[in-house]
Amino acid sequence: MAAGGARPRRFAWRSPLRTWLLGIVVHRCRDEWRRRPAAGAQEVLDGPGPSVAPPAVATRVDLERAVAALPAGYREALLLHDVEELTHEEIAAVRGVTPGTSKSQLARARAALRQMLQGEAGR
Repeated sequence: MAAGGARPRRFAWRSPLRTWLLGIVVHRCRDEWRRRPAAGAQEVLDGPGPSVAPPAVATRVDLERAVAALPAGYREALLLHDVEELTHEEIAAVRGVTPGTSKSQLARARAALRQMLQGEAGR
């Protein structure tokens, strides 16, 4: 038993091991992001400007900046779905939300990214 009489959480094999492990990674990354929010993003922001970098690199930096600027829930839904290719049910299990929340946050993340990137292109 853990301190205070609470039982430690254990993997119950109700979902794939991958989902459980990704949950641990997501929570650790979230903790790190809160602890030092500008550390990882600042390296991207301090990179060479678009006039120095080839267009492909400048576009990637713009995308990284836009993703970093998303609210945490939107960013997590987007990365877990579009990069890690998890289903909304798996994302819900990892993040402790409903599949509907995952779907709406993904849609809002994509809309926000589209708006941010179109704003950058208009400059």
